[in-house]
Amino acid sequence: MKYYSVKEAADILKIHPKTLGRYIRDKEIQAGKIGKSWRIAETELKAYMDRTLGLIKGGENPTGADIAPVIDEPRIRVTSVIDIHVHSLDEANRISNSITALLNSKDPSLGMSRFHSAYDPSLSQLKMVLWGSPKLVGDLLLLLDRFED
Repeated sequence: MKYYSVKEAADILKIHPKTLGRYIRDKEIQAGKIGKSWRIAETELKAYMDRTLGLIKGGENPTGADIAPVIDEPRIRVTSVIDIHVHSLDEANRISNSITALLNSKDPSLGMSRFHSAYDPSLSQLKMVLWGSPKLVGDLLLLLDRFED
């Protein structure tokens, strides 16, 4: 069985080593200490990718496959900036909290997502930045479009 250092695993996952360290501390990914260094088993890395990143190659479980072909698959991510005119901070909070709740309860097969929002009272505007798969972002944009009607 192959084991990866935190730096090697972070490079494979395309995240910062400190982020991976936080995932280890939060027990989102299992790791063990060998000497003074954390090591992540190849099987755990594959399981984490299946569960969190939705990197199932060709619709099949990549267990037993090399990690490199799965990681090298092109991944499309979409970023949308959305401006919404709102009447109050409370309305901005309700919209922002609703989007956060939807993202927290989404289907894991949609992959990772990020969401940030800011309210500008001088413009009565809620600015949201949404990052995720094309399907996820598209579905959320359609949902927001329904609020417009």
